Amino acid sequence: MRFSEIYAYSDIKEKLCKSVLNGHVAHALMFSANEGGAGLQMALAYATYLNCENKLENDSCGECPSCHKIDKLIHPDLSFFFPLTSTKSQQKPLGELFLKEWREFVQKHPYGTWVDWGNFIGAENKQLIISKDESKRILAVSSMKAFEGEYKINLIWLPEYLNVYSANALLKILEEPPAKTVFILITENVEKLLPTIVSRTQVLRLPPYNVEALSHILREKYGIEQDKAETAAQISQGNLNEALSICSEVENNQHLLIREWLLDCYKNDALALVNKADEFQKWGREAQKAFLRLALSILRETMIATSGHDNLINVPENQKVFINKLSKNGWEKIARIAEELNKTYYHLERNLHPKIVFLDSSMLISAIFRSL
Repeated sequence: MRFSEIYAYSDIKEKLCKSVLNGHVAHALMFSANEGGAGLQMALAYATYLNCENKLENDSCGECPSCHKIDKLIHPDLSFFFPLTSTKSQQKPLGELFLKEWREFVQKHPYGTWVDWGNFIGAENKQLIISKDESKRILAVSSMKAFEGEYKINLIWLPEYLNVYSANALLKILEEPPAKTVFILITENVEKLLPTIVSRTQVLRLPPYNVEALSHILREKYGIEQDKAETAAQISQGNLNEALSICSEVENNQHLLIREWLLDCYKNDALALVNKADEFQKWGREAQKAFLRLALSILRETMIATSGHDNLINVPENQKVFINKLSKNGWEKIARIAEELNKTYYHLERNLHPKIVFLDSSMLISAIFRSL
């Protein structure tokens, strides 16, 4: 996660970068955001910047090993703590046992709430807390020195769910923080925290997105049409999750667009492919990448379908008919098309011209369909 991927909050991002470059890194920073806000995203962008090996003036480089590891949430010097409960699959509510689920959740629901998290892990309406045992893990991890980065970073999501023992344990470590250890807290309700914890952190308030910012995110990151994005932004009052719910039909529309595109490739309809490349170019970079990620997920399900195991296809029923038809092209062709889309994604990440990249990819996929 980079600061450039977060729309708005330019003053806060500038302040954070300057503090790091000037060597004035706060040992404890708290992002206070509304439910469904950008708190977690800002925390991850800040963590990325702290340990970036080639810091730019206003962002992390995004290319060094540290940046790549934090993007995947696997950096050895970045630890996560979050509210938990026992579930059917895991009886002990310890963060280290839920790291796989946490990484998947952050990637799929970057603006998720504690309700989203509870549903994701199958909490079944149980109360989520950061328990006494989890606070002991916070103390143990905090006593360790950084393994390969400049800073040991402890990211605590929703510290308002600390129980009394855990809150006091955190307060103790914040009073006497180890050198080169940074605590990043993300809260949706700062009033629920102990005042003594709040007083020992540098609090940065992230106001809700305004209509313009939220509309921009919906258009650029999720590929939503301008009129629909503006309407959703106005109704949701700055809550991205709610705005996405209002636009829930977008993914279905994207599925339909992918079907149309692959059918045009199959028919080798050059005019239709040129028109789609023109349309593709109008989208924002994130929307283009999201489209390709969805197309790749469809192709993965199609490769499963080529094995004849329909019960393993993980898509809604109304999409299975298309996937089964597509699978008749055979595993090898579908795999080659997926490889071509991976190359397209790679080229987009490196800022090649999107229309040319998309049209070239379309023509190559058309050739794959027609090959023996």
